[in-house]
Amino acid sequence: MAGKAATATATASPSPAQATNKAKPHRQPLMSCNSCGVVITDDVKALQCDRCQAIECWKCADCLNIPVDMYDHLVADPNCSLRWFCAKCDKVVMDLENSSSNKIDTLVDLVEKLLVKLSAVDNQMKEKFDIETVNQLEEKVKVLEDCLEQQQKEQVDKLSILEQKIKHHLEESTFRQVPENQNVNVGAGELWRR
Repeated sequence: MAGKAATATATASPSPAQATNKAKPHRQPLMSCNSCGVVITDDVKALQCDRCQAIECWKCADCLNIPVDMYDHLVADPNCSLRWFCAKCDKVVMDLENSSSNKIDTLVDLVEKLLVKLSAVDNQMKEKFDIETVNQLEEKVKVLEDCLEQQQKEQVDKLSILEQKIKHHLEESTFRQVPENQNVNVGAGELWRR
């Protein structure tokens, strides 16, 4: 709600401390418009500062240049987001707003600079790591791997053939006739006689 509407009356009531000690009644300070000085009563249309809500921070609708129907709408609408601040609170709120605005501007500038730097780094990376060159190198590595695999297979095949020849040669040499009076032990591919 925009400002606290004038609902207080100027009638005095004793404070709780005075009521218990029965001293002479003390009047509450009168609320008045801080511009024209008119006393704020139920009949006076006025707003109280929405921030500090100090008793001396009232302003009548006339000094605020608010038409009566606008004042009635502001006070009656609970969803109204308009606020009235006294001069002191207005300065605080505006300084906070300006400070926040400056911080946001600084952050926006910083983000823009970071985006420029990111773009420059991205361009440098593209220049250093040309995709086509990387693809060509990968293809050459694959060809070399295939060639190495083929050579290993050929070597395994050659070893297998060599092992078969050695085995065949050993089998032929063990079938040679040995004189009857000699023992023959064959091991590790060599002939031993005792």
